Amino acid sequence: MSFGTKLQELRKEKGMTQEELANDLAITPQSVSKWENEQSTPDLDTLVKIAKILGVSCDYLLGNEVEAKVSVKDPNKLLLKLVVDSNDGDKVKINLPLSVVKTLIEAGSLKLGDNNILEKIDFNMIFLMIDNGTIGKLLEVDSADGDHVAIFVE
Repeated sequence: MSFGTKLQELRKEKGMTQEELANDLAITPQSVSKWENEQSTPDLDTLVKIAKILGVSCDYLLGNEVEAKVSVKDPNKLLLKLVVDSNDGDKVKINLPLSVVKTLIEAGSLKLGDNNILEKIDFNMIFLMIDNGTIGKLLEVDSADGDHVAIFVE
């Protein structure tokens, strides 16, 4: 599908007229018409604005990728990975199902021996990030004492 056809289709899906899109872009409706009729193309800055307005990527507008729907993974199927390297030489790696971690935190049982470095981590914020679909490396902290903590969700 050509850029002009895709632009017209997406604009109509949003219920926008050429004039409304033009107003949002601070251009003339004739420019939008020329793009949709393949008589010209927008500059890069305008292309980025069009993509934001229509809720798609520039690649999708240009036909370089199939628009993917964002899917949020089931938090009960995710693993929380904690990596702790303490200045005392202790190295700890923990891989736990996220549901188990939530239970341990609610019970106040998530501790690494006498080390209290985990008490400084706001797990509620981490769970909020996960609930919003964030995965991968969530946190990396180096303390003044030389401790290093990294938290991943996969």
